[in-house]
Amino acid sequence: MNRIFSKKIYDVHNPFSIINSLNPDGQFRIFRIYYKFYSNYLFAALPLYAVYLIITGLISGYDDEDTKLSISYIFVNLCLLSLWYSTLYQKKNLQFLTSSLLSHWKLPIHRPKKTFTGFANVFCINGTIPALLAASIVWLKTEEANQHPYWTFGQNIDNPVYQKAASFVGTYVYYTVSIEFLCVTILSLCDLIKHCGQYILRFSNNLKCMDFNIISDNHADILNDYNIIEKNIRHLREILSVPMFLILLCCFFNLYVALTYGIGNKLTSNDIIIEFVTSVFVGIAGITLLVIYSSQIPENMLKIKASAGYLIEKYQLSVFNSGKVYCTLDRIEKKEVIYLSAWGVVDFKKSFLLTAFGALLTYGLLILQLK
Repeated sequence: MNRIFSKKIYDVHNPFSIINSLNPDGQFRIFRIYYKFYSNYLFAALPLYAVYLIITGLISGYDDEDTKLSISYIFVNLCLLSLWYSTLYQKKNLQFLTSSLLSHWKLPIHRPKKTFTGFANVFCINGTIPALLAASIVWLKTEEANQHPYWTFGQNIDNPVYQKAASFVGTYVYYTVSIEFLCVTILSLCDLIKHCGQYILRFSNNLKCMDFNIISDNHADILNDYNIIEKNIRHLREILSVPMFLILLCCFFNLYVALTYGIGNKLTSNDIIIEFVTSVFVGIAGITLLVIYSSQIPENMLKIKASAGYLIEKYQLSVFNSGKVYCTLDRIEKKEVIYLSAWGVVDFKKSFLLTAFGALLTYGLLILQLK
């Protein structure tokens, strides 16, 4: 346990690396080094980038015709800055949770090395997404449509090369904050939830395969293991409550920006189309991933309750002469199911997807009628 604390967790400097410590050690060493380097850079640079974007938004907002859109961009950056702080604030709690998961990772079920979140993290954490998007926008813009003063606090630059350089740097910073940081945070939290869900599922499968003699000899350990699971899930709920609420806000405002462009017939240039597509993708993918992964926690807890009920029905007519085994299984079966939530406002269930996108569609139609 001391080795886990000293080597695997307390040597890292940001929450992304803490969560990545849960992944198997079979990753390529060069990838682990690069992930640690780039995630440290991203987490350290994020507040500076966000403050820069907020200042540019405030300065350009006075001259912008669409004040609501400018306020939305500023609000999203404030939410992302708050998300950065909230994850940093939970760093110590993340360390204790990951160490608990690692120290109790003992049930004999294969742990998959390659997962969707792992591949997606490799794709998102290499810095190419904001660079490609920024290069595409700068390349597609004409000289007349160049908006470099937006990124230089209203200052004009005469040299066309410097204009493109200023536009590239500003756009790169914007997509690093609004796309890459948000996507990496979502994928990291989903990775953490996935590991907790697998931990619960292993306990359920292991419990279902036990015979009466094993349960009778180890009933106190079984109940203690379940109490540890319940404690970890409550800890997870507390850690992710505020970050998931802020992520939902960012995703909904990304979709609001897309609605503003789409309904307002503003898809008049290539850079706006790119902004529209990225906003839609990040908004829909972010909400969908959070809901799907978060809903696995209560689903797997229900499987534990079902396994306990199955064992009660299996043995109650023949071998339940002693009350200890029955009491243990009955207490597990009657435990409440824990749902992850966004600051206590929304419990993450799969039905929330229909509610969320239905409300978004209704809101979009209302905007259309107002137009």
